[in-house]
Amino acid sequence: MAGVEESGGETWVTADESFLAASSVQEEVDMGEDAAREELPQAACRTPFGGEATGGAQMENGVGLLERAIGYALGSLIHVTRDDLYRATPCGEWDVGNLLAHLDDSFAALHEAAELGHVDLAPGGGCGGGDPVLVLRDRAAMTLGAWAGTLRDHTVNVGGCQMAGAMVTAVGAVEVTVHAWDLAQACGRPHPIPPSMAAELLAVANLLVSDDDRPERFAVPVDLPSRSPAQDRLLAFLGRNPAWPRPQPW
Repeated sequence: MAGVEESGGETWVTADESFLAASSVQEEVDMGEDAAREELPQAACRTPFGGEATGGAQMENGVGLLERAIGYALGSLIHVTRDDLYRATPCGEWDVGNLLAHLDDSFAALHEAAELGHVDLAPGGGCGGGDPVLVLRDRAAMTLGAWAGTLRDHTVNVGGCQMAGAMVTAVGAVEVTVHAWDLAQACGRPHPIPPSMAAELLAVANLLVSDDDRPERFAVPVDLPSRSPAQDRLLAFLGRNPAWPRPQPW
C-alpha cells in the first residue's frame, strides 16, 4: 500500500512503498572476507530501511529467519482479540488495528516478492471486513509457504533494483518480529523475542538502518545500560523503549 504514515517519533513507509523506496546508487564492492577480489564499482540498492543492500553473512539464511519471525508473530497474535483493536501500541499514534493492517500490508508485499519476483507500487491486501487477526494469520502462512517454494538464488526486483531473496526475507523478518513484539506489549501479554533470534535480527538491522534514516523512518536509538539483552538492544536500536509502557528504569 503506497504512502507514508507518521506515528509518534517514527515515520513508517507503508509496506509496498517501503520496498519500492529502494533506489539505485553506486558504491564500491563490499569486500568482506573476499578482500583479494579486484575493487570495481558496482550498483547497489537502498534497502526498505534505507541502508545499503551490500549483503553479509547475516543475510544468508533470510528464509529461515523469516520462518522463525513468523512463528514468533503467530505466538503474539494468538492473544489479540477484537476488544484489543483500539489499544495503544509502542508505535506512537498507531493502535492495534492500525498495526494489524500495516503487518497485513507487509505480508502482502513479501508474498508478492516470493510469488512474482517483484514488488509493485499498488494497494496491499488489506484485512477487508473479516477478523483482522485471522486474516493476518492466513496471510502469514501463505507468505511462508510461498518463500519455502523459492530457489536459493531467487531475486526480487524492488523499484528497478535486483535484490537477493535472502535480503528481502531478512528485512521482512525484522519488520514482522518487532511489530509482533509491539502487538504483544499493547495487549498486555509480553512475548519475549528469543535471544538468539534477537541477536541475528540486530545484526541485520545494524546493516540496514543508517543515520540517514533517522528521524524520518526511525526514532533515534534509546540509550540502554551496558550488556543489555539482545532483545532490548534490537528494540532500542529501532527507537523503542524496551520497557514500554512502563517508564525507563535507567
